[in-house]
Amino acid sequence: MTGWRGTALLLLLALPSRAQLVAPVSVNVPVAPVPIGPHGAYFNQLNTQVQAMLSMPTTLPKAFNAAISPTPEVRTPAAFAARAAIAQALARPEGLQELAAAVESQDGDKAEQAAKSLRKLAKSIEKAGGAERAALGEQALALSARFDGATALPGESVDLSAIATNDSDGPGTKKSENALKEDRKEIQEYAEMLSAGKAKGVLVVLQGMDAGGKGGASKRSLLVPTSWARLFAFKKPTAEERAQHFLKRIEAALPGGKVEGAKGWIQIFDRSHYEDLIMPKILGTHSPAEIEARFKEVLDFEKKLAEAGIVVVKLFLHQSYDVQDERLNKRLKRNDKEYKATEVDWEMHQLFPRFMKEWGEVIARTSTPWSIWNIVPADHKARRDADVAAIVLKTLRRMGLEWPENPDLSKIRAVRDRVRAEGPKE
Repeated sequence: MTGWRGTALLLLLALPSRAQLVAPVSVNVPVAPVPIGPHGAYFNQLNTQVQAMLSMPTTLPKAFNAAISPTPEVRTPAAFAARAAIAQALARPEGLQELAAAVESQDGDKAEQAAKSLRKLAKSIEKAGGAERAALGEQALALSARFDGATALPGESVDLSAIATNDSDGPGTKKSENALKEDRKEIQEYAEMLSAGKAKGVLVVLQGMDAGGKGGASKRSLLVPTSWARLFAFKKPTAEERAQHFLKRIEAALPGGKVEGAKGWIQIFDRSHYEDLIMPKILGTHSPAEIEARFKEVLDFEKKLAEAGIVVVKLFLHQSYDVQDERLNKRLKRNDKEYKATEVDWEMHQLFPRFMKEWGEVIARTSTPWSIWNIVPADHKARRDADVAAIVLKTLRRMGLEWPENPDLSKIRAVRDRVRAEGPKE
């Protein structure tokens, strides 16, 4: 291996010669090794997977293959994101230390425990022999390259059937509505701070099946004054939109029609670029190769947003087949809802199991360490709306937002003093 990757990997693995190194491969390095928002499950999974690797009475390469490479035992967005983060970290000379330091900087016992486990793994690697370290680095590098920027391999999937669609132990309607009311106030305060600073932004992506509550949640949970927040609901692409690159209409929906324009805003997408991954597979309109290319483009797009300081909050509103059936049927019985009803709704409803399968794979492959999917139980409307607001609020709290300083404050005070001294003029 030549170039910076060869030199860097030599430093990591302390190899005696370049002959032990593998051929160079491209690794998609994460923007940030930890997500912003309520992701304690991510730190739990980092700890669990690293501890599983450390507990195996075998070499580190074999432990890596057994504990990290296979599909995670718990198939959740956090588990896939953690596996990818560990593989990416081990594939880069400074990666493991960067990941440990980033996790260590987060508040909470879960982050602290995960950081300790990562440091312990780093010490184990230091003590291992050169050949063992070389094999471990090669395996992590190869797995990261196979991901190609994603967080799972084709066919791997989040098990949505194991995730509840109704939090039966959660608060009732009244408590949920009161919590939502309080959270909206705080979201509004942060939104104003975000707008004033114009250094960062938030993109909230709401996805889910029809009648899952995307429109309701966006309006009831999130929509603060329109000078600070924008809502865009994506419809079926027009003939003109189908003829252009699928991400063109997505970027056009951002403030100013560009990524940088999203700074200072809470932008809400009711449906999004993820429709361009799901629907082509369901309808069979694109080849597997075309869909694979789209996966990479979607991830690159979100990485570009992250690099610009735009935090992407992805929420999948997870409802059951029976609840969707009930809600679609209500559209046929209420005058104020029947305008929404279409024949396609019922055709797609019949494909509900297929949708769950495809969504499971999409969520697994796009839960990056900097933008993990949140699965929100959506059968109970009030709890769903409260959960959406709570997730966005926790994200805003952890963004390090501050009121910007006014560099002209002394000049403004001087003008104030002069105006006050001179008094009003005709």
